Amino acid sequence: MMVLTLLPYPLRHFSTESLFCDCQLEWLLLWARANGVRLGNDTLCVHPTHLHGLEVHNLRETQLRCDEPLELPLFQLIPSQRQVVFRGDRLPLQCTVSYLDPSVTLLWHHNGHVVHS
Repeated sequence: MMVLTLLPYPLRHFSTESLFCDCQLEWLLLWARANGVRLGNDTLCVHPTHLHGLEVHNLRETQLRCDEPLELPLFQLIPSQRQVVFRGDRLPLQCTVSYLDPSVTLLWHHNGHVVHS
């Protein structure tokens, strides 16, 4: 087991692209309040979806729950393996994404050109 010791400083930043705000993060809120530490405004929840974009320092302990289904970001491409396709055959492609940041753009390319339909 690894023990993390955080010394109190006035401002802490925990900016990440995958911050899970669940019951495992409750200790951070309690520690920050007990030590007079302010969490930076850039410390935002990414998961679960209903807390996405919220600043951690504004959360209440009751919002940090672990009794809901685990919500992991998912990116799935079907088929997931290389395929052999002969001229005239069809190969349906399916892309499923459970969460995309608004800055992300997905494009399909074929032979160096963007596929529009």
